[in-house]
Amino acid sequence: ILVAVGFGNYWTAELDFTNLSDGVHTLTVLANDVLNNSNNGESVNFIVNQTGPVVSLESPLNNSEELSGAVNLSFNVSDQLSGVARCDLYLNGEVNKTIFNVTEEISQGFVVNLPKADYYWFVQCVDELGNSGNSETRVLSVIEVKPLVSLDSPVDNYLSAVDDLVFTCLATNAFSLATLTLYGDWEGWGIKETAEVSGTSNSSTFNKVIADGTYLWNCLAVD
Repeated sequence: ILVAVGFGNYWTAELDFTNLSDGVHTLTVLANDVLNNSNNGESVNFIVNQTGPVVSLESPLNNSEELSGAVNLSFNVSDQLSGVARCDLYLNGEVNKTIFNVTEEISQGFVVNLPKADYYWFVQCVDELGNSGNSETRVLSVIEVKPLVSLDSPVDNYLSAVDDLVFTCLATNAFSLATLTLYGDWEGWGIKETAEVSGTSNSSTFNKVIADGTYLWNCLAVD
């Protein structure tokens, strides 16, 4: 209860809300004159909010592994008393991405392109009043899986009676393939031809005319 004594038509008072708990509160003004006449002016509701949003990480799980490339880091956030203004993704201690259009209590996330490395990450969200809340910190290992290449033909130690040879390479990968390149050491070791490919499994055929001799060859796949 705050008692303010005044003899004019207007008066002001300062209220200390330091010890009020978070939530919705009601302030009612009661006026009394010198003849003890009273009048309830009006009541107003106000919100005390000193607590940041609650942020929960969803995936990937702690100490998990993901393949290099696009990785989705998902989370969920809620704030009971005010809206969420933004959420920041922290990777290894630095802000990597920010979401401003945040929807509470649904799964959402950051899609980031991560090379092979170890990361620790968390999400910090800030409400409309500037209160912040952090999720737990998780560890993520991003691994790199190289394409698998097999040499289909000619077989090893193949003896050809003609100089017109057909080289066939097969490749598979976790991500979409981009190119297959034939290497050989006829006329010096180096690239002999590159073919564009697609999909996670594909093959390429290269026709080459080669002089008599013994040669080495292989193929390189790039995603």
